[in-house]
Amino acid sequence: MPRYKAVPLVLLRNRVREAGVEAALLNRLSEGDRTVYERFVATDWVDEAFANRLYGDATPLVYGGGKMALRRFGQEAARADLGGVYRVVVRFMTVPALTDRAATLWSKYHDCGAARADRAGERAMRFVVEEHPGLGENTRETLAGWLAGAVELTGASNVRVTHEGDARRWLWSVTWR
Repeated sequence: MPRYKAVPLVLLRNRVREAGVEAALLNRLSEGDRTVYERFVATDWVDEAFANRLYGDATPLVYGGGKMALRRFGQEAARADLGGVYRVVVRFMTVPALTDRAATLWSKYHDCGAARADRAGERAMRFVVEEHPGLGENTRETLAGWLAGAVELTGASNVRVTHEGDARRWLWSVTWR
């Protein structure tokens, strides 16, 4: 069972509480998921399937419906992860350097899969995850938002992220101006 670092889930739980929708979320969660939700801290590793379910249940309550809710949360998570003192450093990074760094940090947040960043053109990158067949759709969509938010912090504009893949390989294509 793949595990996932709870750091972004703590941010999501905080947003749920701030929005006043925690009771609605708790009604959606199974008893087991409620127990995990109420107890995890940022340093915990949680079942990645739980994280995927939580993204699917919580983001529509805070960020609106559809896949854009997941992406909006992902963008906010990038700003939270890369804010503070990191914001200055990120502002001076190139997009390839940032995506390379994100790939090297994959194993700090996921105990399954291998990530890399590949150049795909002058203003295009591919973020690739292999060896992770069970990476859930909600988690993949949240990562698309995180990549977009992180790239925007470098000063890039018109950032676009699409993703595709299968159990063998997941691919996020990132373009910018």
